[in-house]
Amino acid sequence: MSVKPSLQALWLADEVNRHDDGKVTVGGMFDEITVRSGEDFTTRAYLFFSLRDVHDRVSLRLTYTDLEDNDVLLERTVAATGEPLRTTDMTIRINRIPVPHAGWYIWELFHGGDQLGSTRVEAKVV
Repeated sequence: MSVKPSLQALWLADEVNRHDDGKVTVGGMFDEITVRSGEDFTTRAYLFFSLRDVHDRVSLRLTYTDLEDNDVLLERTVAATGEPLRTTDMTIRINRIPVPHAGWYIWELFHGGDQLGSTRVEAKVV
């Protein structure tokens, strides 16, 4: 049985930079996207999350869900490797965010069946 990590942050951002000294700069955090009708969001974006209590290697599941009908539009498994007393920063490149309609969507991060955290996104269609 693996120990459940603790989520410190979960953000959508325009850019994430890792520096030689170990620092991470997250820029252009957002929770609203705008697309043309019938199109997906394809502007470069990153999902950044920061964990504590990562014991060696853990498997996590990331989902993107339409809150109107709870339809999971994207799902991805990611592995995090770390040490329990250190912060483990993860950056996931998001090439496409489906937007079937205007409304609210949610990115969620899971460890097994436990939700570690989430961030909501409002999609506007023009």
